[in-house]
Amino acid sequence: MKRILLTTILVAPLFVAGQVTILDENFDSYADQDYAGAVSPVMSTWSGNTGAGTDDCQVTSAEASSDFNSIMITGPNGGGAMDPMIVFPSNYAAGRFEFTMKYKVAATMGGYFNLQSNGVAPGTAWLAELYFAADGSGNLTAGGQALTFNYTNGAWIDVMIEMDIDSDLGRIWIDGFEVGSGFTISLESGGTGTGANLSFGGINLYSASGDPTAACEYYVDDIMLVETTGVGINETELVPSMFVLPNPSKGNFVLNYKDMSMENATVTLVDVLGKTIYSKKMNIMGNASLVFDLNLRNGVYFVSVSNAHSKLTKKIIVRK
Repeated sequence: MKRILLTTILVAPLFVAGQVTILDENFDSYADQDYAGAVSPVMSTWSGNTGAGTDDCQVTSAEASSDFNSIMITGPNGGGAMDPMIVFPSNYAAGRFEFTMKYKVAATMGGYFNLQSNGVAPGTAWLAELYFAADGSGNLTAGGQALTFNYTNGAWIDVMIEMDIDSDLGRIWIDGFEVGSGFTISLESGGTGTGANLSFGGINLYSASGDPTAACEYYVDDIMLVETTGVGINETELVPSMFVLPNPSKGNFVLNYKDMSMENATVTLVDVLGKTIYSKKMNIMGNASLVFDLNLRNGVYFVSVSNAHSKLTKKIIVRK
């Protein structure tokens, strides 16, 4: 597990209006026990069949990260019948994308999901696989690497995936902590890819557990896919020594920083057009948190801490 830390650097960002929200789903407009693939335009299954009697999952009102509903995936630890897919509108073979979701592994249970190169024809290539064990440990296989991470079992966590197809670089964060330091997308999960399947087409939420003894039970909510090609600061180059939670947010979030020493600093929040939403001067020393409670529109914003010598920036997605 690698926390998002970086040596302080000077940045002069260029903001370009190019951010596009491709899909946004929170399952709140559906009824409890609806089959997700039958009602949601972003959901399908591995088989392509949806509804009762298939490998579809169901909407549930028993758990929700925001408002009313989420989807629930359950099965034995070795894998069950549920095999839902989040299918993107295209198998994106160029550009830069951020996928975010809220993810909760039930207490004492395990979970799993993977990234697919082709959402309509899953199984073409696994780009990354994530396993969640009941003890709060996890494993990621991506680009031929086997990496470990920790998460909070029994609680909603933030998952953020950045896929820069043009640079052939993927990065994954679990609750504000980066897992590893990036991976080569074209190598696929097992490290044997040739580049023939260099695209990002969907997420497979299979009913398997990352625990050898615990069964699978997990929930997914607040799904968003954003194209960030040409937008703002490329975080593959700018990994900040601070992080924002929750992310995505509804406009209320906390900026946490650690081991920082920056006198005469300015904390600034701007939108993708470079418009300043918030600005405050202060001295930043040691470890602290700044609470933001703002009426923001849906979109991508950048929160920065800077002075005459350095600037550190973190991207925040707002979705209501």
